[in-house]
Amino acid sequence: MVLETLVVLALAALVFHLWLGPAWLLYLATALLILAIIPNPLATLITKGWLKFSELLGAVMSRIVMTVIFFLFLTPLAALYRLFNRAAADHFHKKGTTYWRTVEEKFTKESFERPW
Repeated sequence: MVLETLVVLALAALVFHLWLGPAWLLYLATALLILAIIPNPLATLITKGWLKFSELLGAVMSRIVMTVIFFLFLTPLAALYRLFNRAAADHFHKKGTTYWRTVEEKFTKESFERPW
């Protein structure tokens, strides 16, 4: 697990070096690959830190992605459904009887014995 994580981090540093160009990313990739070859506590510490960070990042990003999907995809889809299928959407707004009691109604002993 330590070897794979350090190699992936080194690859990411190399890709960012090729994309952005700072030389320190090349040195970072080299150091990570050397740490991957030699088993030591620093390599384990880096791996544990990266895995904790990726767990936190995954928890945050999944909420962000789901929120974006909801507001950019599902909300307009529901609005279009309601707009073009008015008869099917009207069942949410039925006019008629209700089980709620009005405030003006006086409650008696019998109304609490048989609430339904």
